[in-house]
Amino acid sequence: MPDCHCETYGCNGRDIPRSTRHDHQKKDKERQRERVRLASRSAQARASSALGPVASTSAATTGPLPPSSPVLPPDGNVYEFDVDANRTGSEGQGGIIVDAAQDGLGAAGPADDIGDLDEEEEDADDLVTPPTPISLRANYRPLYLHDLVPCDPRYPGENEPDPFFPALAEVFDERAASSLTPASIHVGVYMLYVLVAWLHTQCKVAFSQCNAVLVIMANIISPFIGGNWANVYGIGPQGPLTTLQPILDKLGIEPDIDILPVCSKCTEVYPVSRATDSSCDRCGEKLFRERVSLNRRRGRAERVVPRPLLQFPHRSIEAQLRRILMLPGIEDVLEQWRSKARVPGFLSDMFDGRICKELLGFDGRLFFENPLPGRSGEPPELRIGLAMGVDWFSYLRSLISGSHTSGPMSFNIINLPHHLRYRVMNMILAGILPGPKEQDTDAVQRFMRVFVNELLRLWQVGFVAKTARYPQGRWVRVILVCVCCDKPAAHKLGGFGAHSHTFFCTRCWIKQAEKATDKSFAPNGFPLRSHEEHVRMGQEYARCNTQSARDEFVRQHATRWCELARLPYFDVCRMIVIDPMHNLLLGLVKTHFYHIWIKMKVLRRTRELRRFHAILSDLKIPTYLGRLPTLMGEPAGGSLTADQWLIAATVVLPIAIPQIWDEYATGEPEEVRLRRLGDFAALAEKQKAARAAARREREAAKAAATQNARKSKRKRVPTTRSLYREEANDDEPSYEDAGAQEVVDERDIFGEDDVEDEESDARAGPNLHPSDPSNFFKLTAFLEIVLSYKLSVVDIDRADSLIRDYCRELAHLYGPEVIRPNHHYATHVPENILDFGPLHGFWTFLFERINKILKSYNSSNHSGGELEVSFFREFHRTLEQSRVMAESYATGLDVLKNCVTAMYRATADDRGTVQSLARELDDASEDGGVQYQLSTRSQKAPLQPHLYNEILAFIQLRLPAGFVLRSYLFPGTGLALIPDAQFFDYVIIAQRRYWASSRTNNIANAMVVVRRQAGVSTVGELMNIVGIAQPGLPVQRLGVVRWLVPSQQAISPDSSWKSTAHLRVHIWQPNSYGAQQELILLEDIDSHAVLTEALVSGHKQWVTVGLHR
Repeated sequence: MPDCHCETYGCNGRDIPRSTRHDHQKKDKERQRERVRLASRSAQARASSALGPVASTSAATTGPLPPSSPVLPPDGNVYEFDVDANRTGSEGQGGIIVDAAQDGLGAAGPADDIGDLDEEEEDADDLVTPPTPISLRANYRPLYLHDLVPCDPRYPGENEPDPFFPALAEVFDERAASSLTPASIHVGVYMLYVLVAWLHTQCKVAFSQCNAVLVIMANIISPFIGGNWANVYGIGPQGPLTTLQPILDKLGIEPDIDILPVCSKCTEVYPVSRATDSSCDRCGEKLFRERVSLNRRRGRAERVVPRPLLQFPHRSIEAQLRRILMLPGIEDVLEQWRSKARVPGFLSDMFDGRICKELLGFDGRLFFENPLPGRSGEPPELRIGLAMGVDWFSYLRSLISGSHTSGPMSFNIINLPHHLRYRVMNMILAGILPGPKEQDTDAVQRFMRVFVNELLRLWQVGFVAKTARYPQGRWVRVILVCVCCDKPAAHKLGGFGAHSHTFFCTRCWIKQAEKATDKSFAPNGFPLRSHEEHVRMGQEYARCNTQSARDEFVRQHATRWCELARLPYFDVCRMIVIDPMHNLLLGLVKTHFYHIWIKMKVLRRTRELRRFHAILSDLKIPTYLGRLPTLMGEPAGGSLTADQWLIAATVVLPIAIPQIWDEYATGEPEEVRLRRLGDFAALAEKQKAARAAARREREAAKAAATQNARKSKRKRVPTTRSLYREEANDDEPSYEDAGAQEVVDERDIFGEDDVEDEESDARAGPNLHPSDPSNFFKLTAFLEIVLSYKLSVVDIDRADSLIRDYCRELAHLYGPEVIRPNHHYATHVPENILDFGPLHGFWTFLFERINKILKSYNSSNHSGGELEVSFFREFHRTLEQSRVMAESYATGLDVLKNCVTAMYRATADDRGTVQSLARELDDASEDGGVQYQLSTRSQKAPLQPHLYNEILAFIQLRLPAGFVLRSYLFPGTGLALIPDAQFFDYVIIAQRRYWASSRTNNIANAMVVVRRQAGVSTVGELMNIVGIAQPGLPVQRLGVVRWLVPSQQAISPDSSWKSTAHLRVHIWQPNSYGAQQELILLEDIDSHAVLTEALVSGHKQWVTVGLHR
């Protein structure tokens, strides 16, 4: 008999006759329709009501979570919701609601032969062709509020009420734990406490060493005060604290985190209030174990402490936002987007994207409505947008144990400007999924339930936060704008089929067999996925009675249940983004250079690759970019990070490729192309056969070992986790993500060792095609466009054309075997930019930084989630410590400011973080929208006569009419310009450090691209940075530059240098500078430039590549 999960009779999975279950389902639908009718009437009444958003929810702050918004039925079917009634209730308040009946092109149905999850790509050729695509622009649908899906259909009522809703005392009174302030104790003792806490959090000094510092400092200070601590303000006769833990507690640095128990068998997550003697409701597994707590001083057991067998560290988003909102000045920064000047057709941040312009609030109005209507006499509501990032990382616990994988779940605040958002201390780390392995898709959804419940509450209800501007409190609401992660995480979080599935894309219905066709790279080549279909099929997946039925459903429909679908405003298919960093840099660039040119021997080791290494060794680039391995492309060169692949694609290869191809591309073009296609296809088949043979050999060895092994009498039952685990497709190898860096594949595509010599390379002949450089430079030009901080719609259209042309030509030049899913994902990047703005706003470089920070902490190396708890607690200690320092600096006391400044300088990575926001808002100076920061090191010196005259003439031209400035050598009326100036080491402009060549040994740090008149840019060497501060004269910050001289050498028509014309590559006369130096305004510096000597059409020239700021 089938099991029943009806709501009307509360069967809760009980087995009943099929006819009875049908009647129960019918009753549930009747109740559902009645709720929809009541919700429609309530929505109409709400539209005519005069209550604003704050008034309508203010009562919710003192009690449990109120019922769902009237606009959102608490339990409605996606296709039965009364959309017209919803429109009536929302449009009356200025909202934008789009008819939910606008169905997109359908996903594959039960009758469609979609294929098996693990089948070979060629098997997908027999599948049914999806419907004919239509124009993407014509098919574009704005966001609207979907029906509220209360819970996973398998577990009805599990979120009513929310079991993870925090106690009010834990959220609202969290700040009360901070009892030590500069006003409560002597400022010197307070600073000692802050120092020792800083040593632990920032410098990784252990507790015992910190305790030793406290004892020693107390004994050093005691003689100076005669041993009478009672006379010290705020310190009793017992003296200062001499252990670290109470200091962390009293300073408010010790975080208040929740350790949620998790079933170690089925990974069901339970609230922190779960009884310690309880078992899992799903599988009956024990949740807790009793551990003896030892007192190391007494050497004996103190007490028995029950602890979860598997722990999940968690800290609510609301609690972390409250701490951020306490910083003085942060509210102004969070609201800057409202007053920012915006130009139609240009995108500079997320608020220029379509998603932020269309997201709706709980009341049906635009969530980011600008200006936001408010009520007189009440503080304006603060609207905060969050971007979520998920990226598992591997941690080597010891040299003898296996790798441990953890999954941080973090958020960043999109309201913050880039230079504040992309810092570790500004992140909201809400939880870390416990290892030792990555969870399967269904298990991830059980963890996501915790975050989705809170996000739903923060969007519907919000919270009242006491801020520096509004100490009585102001209303705050939060919305999830996007989820950005790599391919495996995107498929898990969104409930999509694996990236090896026949339908691998999260945005459209392309098939594996079509990913190398022209249709794959044509605009509107395939129908788009729709959120409505995804939710409907996800619910059908959840309603499958057995795991085998669910597996079969995934094979047919490439869809699973997704917790994010419970957010009424969230479009799963549009708002889950495959991270551009993984997709473009660790995907396309790495594939082209390493897997095609190196692994397929387009670049021969002793010919082209050796020449490349020679060019690379001579290249000098700015210090902040780091260096590429001199043996890049060989195993000895090691792994490359995403940053290094970016440098390779935009700086190194545009200089190296034209030289290599001009020298070695001597073969007949079409003959070379056809030979390569045949060789690559044969090599791919050989590798495929080798993998199949290795798989058969492993299976045979396993069978032989099973036969020879001693039989065990213990019955082995497969765990739920093993049942849910997906098998990888052998034709789509995947690699563990080790902190966003390349995992070098030591296997050669030829299936043999890389033993080459001069003779073998000579016999092989050149494998270079004349069109190879122009093809790769399309990718370079695409990257330069999409990585800009500001783009126009025209730029996005050009980028879209470039990436599609690049992929088509790639398949033409190297064959369909080189095309991977990443190439198709890249064609969706322009659409993602239109949705979310420039890539810097939503890629995962900042989430990768969290992984790096977490792995740097000392940990217990214990299993069962204790490792993740250690990471989580230390991260939040560091976070709270940094905010304590910011608050100390904001007091204005010189002793505190000097001490905190010294700590900031010792941890330079903290510059620009929220922890130092109060200091930055006071110290940062702006001129013409460009941020300046001159070096702290400088030298005052007299100006040389010729430089003095140039500066005088330069300033005179820019002074207002009637202002007389004269030389000090000639008496007369007006202000005399003094002959002394301050010469600085460097200047920071827009987060980049530009050195004066006269004050550094690395000239690469002084080569700059400068904007001249009429939009023309020129490259020169920044020789001096001059500052003039004279009473009666505006402060002058000038640069002295000597320009490079353009080359007059003609470039051969068949030279590969012709392909660089659309890049920021320029050719100059070697070892030549202009006769005259010139003064520039520092704000005219656009970026750094990389200068090197290169062979251009047989002549040595200087070549520069401009960098993006």
